[in-house]
Amino acid sequence: MPSYTGSVIGMRIWQAAQVVQAANAWVGIGKNSSWGDTDTPPQVDPSTTALDGLIALKKAETLTLVVPDPNGTIEHLGQKWMPVTVADARTKQARWVYAAAWLRYDEVPVVTYRQTGAFLGVTRNANVDAGKLVLLPTEVSDLGFLAAVNNRSPIPRAEDQKELVEFIIEF
Repeated sequence: MPSYTGSVIGMRIWQAAQVVQAANAWVGIGKNSSWGDTDTPPQVDPSTTALDGLIALKKAETLTLVVPDPNGTIEHLGQKWMPVTVADARTKQARWVYAAAWLRYDEVPVVTYRQTGAFLGVTRNANVDAGKLVLLPTEVSDLGFLAAVNNRSPIPRAEDQKELVEFIIEF
């Protein structure tokens, strides 16, 4: 029997807007160990629910709805995106969220990592200051939902460098 019910764009727009309004998105780094003999990253398994050996989380410094736009002000992986307000989400059909955070110097552990992830709905331990923007795994009681993940070639961190970790999360 055919199904007469289907997911429609309105639900995706609403989900994206909820993520931005909740303002509880984090980027994480993980996977300190090698991918194997060649250290070549594998394709992402769509059933992945966690990073392999979480190292740290950083609260997203930029969290906004976006739409693809050749004149956009945000560029990610060669594509340009235009920020959209929550008020304009429906008319612009904004079902994408841009989440980004800078990993500055030694604010997160200075290690080599191979995975990055976008987390939604993270809960910190009760004894961790609500204003803390970087969390170690021991400071988290619930990682929430892993919304996106990248398997990467090794990225060595140093105390005198910073790097931008960014995601376009599609709903």
